[in-house]
Amino acid sequence: MSRWPEFYSAAYWIFKDKDWKILFMQRQWSWFYDWFYQIPAWHIEWEESVIDCFVREMKEELDVDLIKENLDVVHTSHRISIWRVYFDFYVEVKDFDITKIKINEPNKCSAINFFDINSISNYDEKFIWYDIEIIKMIEKWVTFSEISIKNYNK
Repeated sequence: MSRWPEFYSAAYWIFKDKDWKILFMQRQWSWFYDWFYQIPAWHIEWEESVIDCFVREMKEELDVDLIKENLDVVHTSHRISIWRVYFDFYVEVKDFDITKIKINEPNKCSAINFFDINSISNYDEKFIWYDIEIIKMIEKWVTFSEISIKNYNK
């Protein structure tokens, strides 16, 4: 007999600078991939839309005010980990000034850096592996993926 899965959702930010490098945050003190780089991501709260979560969290964590009309959901992923089942939404921001970003929660994020996604291997030890896979899919205009921890073989 199978058990009913408990689903979680998260919103991820895909931001490219003028050189097409992607913004990553270095996680810390969270128990999940501490000291790894991840594209900014947040859990969607109960009765909150993807876009509302994104706008709220950008303000809370990076002190950025966003206009909903400047946001596009570019990818959805069904991600199965050993702990949880997620539906992840990847959002791109149009018309944004990167100089406005600051780390509001230094207890969770130790650094913000831009990386050329094409120079990162899916197995690079500094990055969360599925972020790299999904960003590469987005660059190929793939709008949906299924990611499983079982697919991760070093």
